[in-house]
Amino acid sequence: MSLETKGDYIAYLNRNAKTIQDYMLGFAMDDMFKRLPSNLGSFPPHDLEKKDTMYKLTLAVAGYSKENINIKVKDNLLTLEGEREENNRENYIVTGIAGRRFRKSFSLSDTMEVRDADLKDGLLTITFEEVVPEEEKPKVIEIK
Repeated sequence: MSLETKGDYIAYLNRNAKTIQDYMLGFAMDDMFKRLPSNLGSFPPHDLEKKDTMYKLTLAVAGYSKENINIKVKDNLLTLEGEREENNRENYIVTGIAGRRFRKSFSLSDTMEVRDADLKDGLLTITFEEVVPEEEKPKVIEIK
């Protein structure tokens, strides 16, 4: 790559990079690094969506079955691990479909609860919700 090409590439990355705000999920600045995925940008690629108090984490895991994927939550850490069975590849000319082991971890706040996980059409979707305890919700005082 020429220096000009590297500059163009860096500019491209800066335009298309995820911002910290994309991953903050609306949490306080002093706690934002706890909320970032621990291996941002690694395999498998993922999306994170938020709607009200519900979150949806979707990972592209084509070729992995539910028997090849483990999901665990311990000490506010959501950990996903997967391993695909190795096919005999002696007759392959090109092997572009990922078949490697993976491990991804995401820190969850104390108020996050994982609701379910679903694998469909090569997409693993994990749904979780932010549940604020009653004692932490703002108290509304009625005027008499």
